[in-house]
Amino acid sequence: MMQGLIQRIARHGRFRLGQMAEASIVLRARRLIDRSDARHTPVRIEGVERLCNPSILRTRGRGEGAWTVMVRSPNYRMLSDGAYIVPGGIECLSSDNWLLGYDEDLTLRSTVRLADEEAKAASPDARNGFEDPRIFDWNGTLYGLWSACRLGPDQVAPDARGASKPNWNGSRNVMAIAPVVHGAIGRSLSLPSPHGCAREKNWMPAVDGDRLMLLYRLDRMEVYRVADGALAPVHRADRPIRPLVGWSGSSQLIPWEDGWLCVAHLACRQLKASISAGPFYPHRFVRISRDWRVTGLSDPFFFEKRGVEFCSGMAVHDGRVIMSYGIDDSAAALMSLPVESVGAMITPLR
Repeated sequence: MMQGLIQRIARHGRFRLGQMAEASIVLRARRLIDRSDARHTPVRIEGVERLCNPSILRTRGRGEGAWTVMVRSPNYRMLSDGAYIVPGGIECLSSDNWLLGYDEDLTLRSTVRLADEEAKAASPDARNGFEDPRIFDWNGTLYGLWSACRLGPDQVAPDARGASKPNWNGSRNVMAIAPVVHGAIGRSLSLPSPHGCAREKNWMPAVDGDRLMLLYRLDRMEVYRVADGALAPVHRADRPIRPLVGWSGSSQLIPWEDGWLCVAHLACRQLKASISAGPFYPHRFVRISRDWRVTGLSDPFFFEKRGVEFCSGMAVHDGRVIMSYGIDDSAAALMSLPVESVGAMITPLR
């Protein structure tokens, strides 16, 4: 009995320490939108109410325009208690993906809803849709790295509000790569979890010449290469990278100096247990060398608000870094900073 009590006290102590650490990060994280050198552009599609988690790519010369943005439009509305309102019931949960073309000055030029019926029919893992793509150019073709969603069979009936909390038991999220061709998602390649996890999200693609690399886990710098339709291990750190423990992937990796740059996020969920606001999703820049060492980190930041934001894309051109992000699963935007400002935010990691 005494040993059980000690274990409960220890768990509670660790939980409280985790809350304090999250609170410290949230309180000191600044909003990028408050910077005088930041430029903000909302992402909107006429007639579409909810957009989230856009990914941006420089695509001048491809035909879509100077910039391509892919953004998700969920068919559900999420309530503050985590319940979903889905037309037809929770089993019908899904998302559309839109391909947007922008001119050099980020003026919207074209809007296409990507056809996905054939891709979903060919992939049982994507029965409930392809979610939150990170887009990238690989050997001259536009690709997305999606989390393919398949809900489990035993879902809860809607309550009096018409809302249901998803039963994640038996549900799966499998990372999938698929080309985007002629306004449609092509046949996808599912990439099972290298650790047998039922739900995978937030892997980050990095294109190195003709090689496609995937950064699976930041705090262990666990990297794989896609080769012959499977994952081949590339790198894994011997011990955790302490400042990144708990942090997950967000954007793609883009070339930066002599290595890579990405945006990571931290889901501060422990705070929600004690305060009504939240959860909070701060972000930070992570600089990585070519041999997969973390060489620099920025302080945490928010884009517009202290709450749920999620960055799914980043690109650099003409002296500015452009990031694409979603807000509360209901809005999307682009924000850019000068390259020198981003560089100044990053502190070398020894």
